[in-house]
Amino acid sequence: MSFLTEHCKFAPVTDELLSRLNDFVCHHETDISDFFKHKAVKASSEMMSKSYCLYDDEKNNMVAAFCVLNTSLPTEDLPNYTRRNINKKIKYEKQRKHYPATLIGQFAVFDAFADMHLGDEFLSIVLYWIISTAQNMGNRFVVVDAINKEKVIKFYERNGFKIMFRTEEEELLATGKDTKAELPTRMMFADLINYVTE
Repeated sequence: MSFLTEHCKFAPVTDELLSRLNDFVCHHETDISDFFKHKAVKASSEMMSKSYCLYDDEKNNMVAAFCVLNTSLPTEDLPNYTRRNINKKIKYEKQRKHYPATLIGQFAVFDAFADMHLGDEFLSIVLYWIISTAQNMGNRFVVVDAINKEKVIKFYERNGFKIMFRTEEEELLATGKDTKAELPTRMMFADLINYVTE
């Protein structure tokens, strides 16, 4: 048994839960911990996104959290090589310009547990949770805006995600931004069918 499955409970992020838990933080990305502390519950009440967490009930520690929302994967806006990669597992008559997808808007293992290397397992839990909820409503892909750091990109690639655009300049052009601007995140996707058939 792993720490996450043996010691943690899965629950929606609520005001009541937050009031019971100890403080938590992501020092390298403070916007993430700020979101779960101050914005997640409101976003949920406004039906804009839903946030969930794994927490240690015995020690009242928030271990990890994520938020999700519905989106689509618009293949018509993607380079040909990415579009072919997306369509190759979908029968021709089912191919379309937009595919149903889930966006992982925020994703974090908090600092107190960073040394336990829980990221891969936590992402796996999140992906299989998305698959289980997709049984009630069609959802083929999962999308992330990954922080544009090599370590983060490699983390998602290691877990089956692909970058939508090969270069930052290509992505800036596609999203209508100045090609000299900094790109804080990279758009990545994964085909959920790959996790179902593994």
